[in-house]
Amino acid sequence: MTEPSEDTKNKAALFVSQNRKLEAVKLIYEATKCGLKEAKDYVDNLETVYVSSNIDELNSDYKDLDSGLMSLMAQGKKLEAVKLYKDITGAGLAESKDYVEDLYENRAAADNTRTAEPLRSRETEIDKILTEQHFKPGNKNAQANGSSGFSFLKLLIIILTGIGFLLFVFTIFK
Repeated sequence: MTEPSEDTKNKAALFVSQNRKLEAVKLIYEATKCGLKEAKDYVDNLETVYVSSNIDELNSDYKDLDSGLMSLMAQGKKLEAVKLYKDITGAGLAESKDYVEDLYENRAAADNTRTAEPLRSRETEIDKILTEQHFKPGNKNAQANGSSGFSFLKLLIIILTGIGFLLFVFTIFK
């Protein structure tokens, strides 16, 4: 097989990075006039080089793979996180998806347990304050809220009595 030009290598590497491996194989096949197997092997090698560069990039951007995956998930890029895990580890698609989802759920659950207790205690304090305010003697809002059911009942009785009186009048003068 003849070595492809730098431009062709770069285009093929770009196709590999975009998960368009078939197009990369076709490009190498046409550019070098080699067999399909040779073109595929060449692209597989490019893919390995691309994954290695991803690992280097990942190591420079993130402390470890999990924090990189969590960062992508926090940005709403679940598909990219799964693809990155799949590319770096060589795991299958389903296994990669499960790993990323489990990682995100476990870290989210751990974060929630750390923050849930302070939130619960704050909610309890707020409920206690509101309850005290509601039943405080001389609180006009509490009295209005407490008597709102009674005034509604009065209004309902008055309306029903008025309707009954009108029906009575209409039946008499009919």
